[in-house]
Amino acid sequence: MNDVICRRLQDYLEEYKKDNKLIDDMFFEELSTNIKNKKCLTPLEFISILSWKIGYYQGIGRYIESISGKEIQVCSAEAFNLLEKGYVDKALLKFANVLGIKGETITIPSAILAFYDYPNFPVIDRHSWFALYNKKKNEFYIKDYTTFLEDIRKIADDCFLSPREIDSSLYQMGKKEVVLYQD
Repeated sequence: MNDVICRRLQDYLEEYKKDNKLIDDMFFEELSTNIKNKKCLTPLEFISILSWKIGYYQGIGRYIESISGKEIQVCSAEAFNLLEKGYVDKALLKFANVLGIKGETITIPSAILAFYDYPNFPVIDRHSWFALYNKKKNEFYIKDYTTFLEDIRKIADDCFLSPREIDSSLYQMGKKEVVLYQD
């Protein structure tokens, strides 16, 4: 990996941290620790992640009205067990199914994985995708996520940062419509 690229990522990571330190400290670090210790989500944690990812007023009701607290706990325990065994795709699918988003995007399931294992799993979104691949995209599927995860982990290894830090940098870049690799 080019040192210039790693330096750019580091610069955008610092910028991201200035804007998001409080949220990352409260949500990612604390919530992630709680979830990882229990190996499942409580209904309140589930609603907190949905609110963070899509905003409370942007329609989380459609995801929580038909799911019981018990379903959230059971589904998340099963999905996190799959994740621990290395089955990222099956864990994403498990969350997609319980959320009733079959055939739709997996941005919310990717956020849940990120909260479970904060440093090691990115949250896929249009900003990070654009910064990494120089392509605008709004709907993401399991194959997109596994490719994204693999690419981010390679960059993270090369730049001595965590996948979450790379994702945060890319998110910040993408918000400004800056791409990582320029021709």
